[in-house]
Amino acid sequence: MSLTAVKIANILLLFLEMAVPALMFLDKFQLRKHWLPRLFFVFTLTVVASWGLVWVKDCTMAHMVFSYENMVPHLLITSFFQLVSECVVLCLAALSISVMAEVSWMNVVFVCCTAFSMQSIAESMATLSVWIQSGQYYRLMQFFENLPNTVVYLTIFTSVYLFCYYSVIRKYTFEEQAPSDRSITSCTIALLSVSIILGSVQIPEGSKQADLLFLFILIARLLVGVLGMVMLFTLARWINLQFNFARQEYMNQLQMQQYQLAKESIETVNINAHDLRHQIGILKEAIRQSGSSPDLERELQNISEAVDVVDASYRTGNRALDITLTQKSTHCQENSIEFSAMVDGTALSFMKDIDIYVLLGNALDNAIEAVSRIPNPEDRVINLYIRKEHAGTIIHLENTFEAPPVFTSEGPLSNKKSPLHGYGTKSMRNIVTRYAGNLRQCVQDSLFILDCYLPTQNDMKDR
Repeated sequence: MSLTAVKIANILLLFLEMAVPALMFLDKFQLRKHWLPRLFFVFTLTVVASWGLVWVKDCTMAHMVFSYENMVPHLLITSFFQLVSECVVLCLAALSISVMAEVSWMNVVFVCCTAFSMQSIAESMATLSVWIQSGQYYRLMQFFENLPNTVVYLTIFTSVYLFCYYSVIRKYTFEEQAPSDRSITSCTIALLSVSIILGSVQIPEGSKQADLLFLFILIARLLVGVLGMVMLFTLARWINLQFNFARQEYMNQLQMQQYQLAKESIETVNINAHDLRHQIGILKEAIRQSGSSPDLERELQNISEAVDVVDASYRTGNRALDITLTQKSTHCQENSIEFSAMVDGTALSFMKDIDIYVLLGNALDNAIEAVSRIPNPEDRVINLYIRKEHAGTIIHLENTFEAPPVFTSEGPLSNKKSPLHGYGTKSMRNIVTRYAGNLRQCVQDSLFILDCYLPTQNDMKDR
C-alpha cells in the first residue's frame, strides 16, 4: 500500500471511529426516508475530502525538506493538518447524523461530542496498551504488519464502545423539545478543542523526551474524554429534568383549568336541564287539561327523555369523580364506546379533587385513545371499578385494544404526536407516588389492565 493510500485510510479510519458511536444513537430518533443512500453519500464525500486533505498536505510538505533545522515548522504544519483533519471528520460525522435522522441541532452537537469523547477514550486506551506491549505508538493502519498488536488494538477499541453503549447510551432518553443550553455547547466544545489539539500534536521520533511526551498526551486525552462524557450526560440530564419539571407544571395548570371548566359546564348543564324539565312538566299538564293532540304529548315525552340523557351525570358521592366520569362518558358516547363504571366515590374522599380528576382523567383518556382505534364499535369496551379494600382503595380499569401497546420504563408508549405526549402517564405516577400508592399497567386476557392501590390517610400516617 502506498504512503498516500495509508494517509487516506487513516482519515477514513478516523471517520469510522467517530461515525460508529454517533450511529449508536440512531435508534432514539426517527430515521429519514432513504437513509442508507444518504449515509453512502456522506461516506463518498468523506473519501473525497480525505483525498483532498492528503493532496493539499503533500503539496505543502513537498516544498519543505525535513531537517533538524526546520523540524519545528515541519511538526507545526503536520500538527495543523492533523487538527484540520479531525475537525473535518467531526463535521462529516455530524452531517451523517443530520441527513439520516430527524434530529435537532442541539442533539446533533450532543451526539457528535459524545462520539468524539468515546473515540478519544478508546483510541487512548488502545494505543497505550499497544505501546506498553510493543513500544510502538502508531495508528491502526501501521499495526496491520503485526497481528497481535492489531488484535489488542481492536479488542480494546470495541470493548470501550460496547461498554459506553450498554452503560450510558442505551439508558439515555432524548428530549427533542427541550430548549438548547449554551452550557453544554460551550463546556464540551472547550473540552473537545483540548482533545483535538492534543491529538494533533506530532511527536518527533528519536528524541529523548518523546516517550514521556507521548505518555502525557495519551493520558491527557483519556482524562479529557472521560471528563467530556461525564459533563455531557450530567448537563444533559440536568437540563432535561429542569425542562420536564417546567412542562409538568404547565400540564398541571392546564389540567386545573380544564377541571374548573368541566365543573362549570356540567353544573350549567344540570341547572338548565332541571329548569327545562320543570318547564316540560308544566307544558304536559297544560296539554292534558286542554285535551290537545297525543302527537304533541309524545313529542314532549321525547324531549323529556333527551333532557334525561343530557342530565345523566354520575352521583357517586364524590364531586370530582362525578365530573370526571360525566365528561369521559360523553366522550365514550361520541366514539361509540361501551363504558361502565361500578365505583364508590367515598373511597376517594381522602384525595384532592384535582388529583382525582388528573389521575382518572388521564387513565380514561388513554383507554379511550386505545379503544377508539378498534374498527368494530361492538368491541370498544371500557370498564372501571373503584372500591374500598382493607386499609386502602382499589382502582381497576380495563379496556380492549386493537394492537398490544409497547411498554417502556415509563409505561405504555403513546401514539400521540403532541409534544406533551407521555406526560399524562407521568402525572398519574406522580400522584400515585404522592399518596404512597402503587400503579401497575399490563396486558392480560386480551385486555389492557390498569391497577392502582392507594392507602387511606390513616394508613399513610402509619408508614
